[in-house]
Amino acid sequence: MRVLALALALAFAPAALADGSVKMPGFLRARVSESIRPMGNADWSFNIMFLAPEGDRVQAGDLVARFEGENLKKNLLDARNKLAEDLVKNEGKLTDLKVLIDGLEKEVAQSESELALLTTGAASNATSASVEWIQSARDRLIEKNDIEARRLKLTIAKDKLKRKEGLLANTGASNERAEAADNAIIKKLENGMAEAERRATSAGVVVYKRTQWERRKVRVGSAAYRGTEVLAIVDDK
Repeated sequence: MRVLALALALAFAPAALADGSVKMPGFLRARVSESIRPMGNADWSFNIMFLAPEGDRVQAGDLVARFEGENLKKNLLDARNKLAEDLVKNEGKLTDLKVLIDGLEKEVAQSESELALLTTGAASNATSASVEWIQSARDRLIEKNDIEARRLKLTIAKDKLKRKEGLLANTGASNERAEAADNAIIKKLENGMAEAERRATSAGVVVYKRTQWERRKVRVGSAAYRGTEVLAIVDDK
C-alpha cells in the first residue's frame, strides 16, 4: 500500500524541466462558466433543435440553444384546439338563446295585441249592452274569461322571456370566463415554448458537454434531459 501511494504521488508530482519551468498533469477550469440546460417544465426529454457552434465566441443575449418538448408541443396544440371548439360551442349556445328570445318577444307582442283587442271589444260590448241589452250576461262572462286567460298567457310569456334574457347574460359571462381560462393556459404554454430558447447571459466561448449515456458530445437532433447540462459558456480570459 505504501509503495502504491508513493508511486501515485510521484506520478502526479510537478516535474522540473531543463529550462526551469515546471510541468504537471491536470486541467484548466475557467473561473466563470455559464451552464446551459433544458427548461425545467413538465417534460422530461427534449429534442435539441439548435446549438451554437462549439468554439464560437458569443455575447450576452446571443441564442446558444433551442429545445423542443414533445409534451409541451402537444399540450399547446390541444389547448388551441380546445379554445377553437369552445368558441364554436359557446357561439352556438348564444345563437340558440337569441333565437328563442326573439320568438318569445314576438309571442309577447302578439299576446299584448290580442289582449288589447279583446279588452277594447269587451268594453264596447259592455257599453252597448248597458244601453241596448243585446249581449247576455253569459256572453260577457265568456269575454271576461278570455281576457283573463290572455293576460295569464302574456304574464307567463313575459316571465319566460325575462328568465331567458337572464340566462343569455349569464351564458355570455360564463363563455367569457371559459375563453379567458383557455387563453391563460395557451399563454402559459406559449411562455414555456419561449423558454425553450436559451441565450447567453455573459460573453464567452461555447463548449459542448458529453452525454452521460452515450459518452459523446451533444448534437442537434439528439435528446436532452431536464436538468442535464448541454453546453457551457466559458470565459476564456
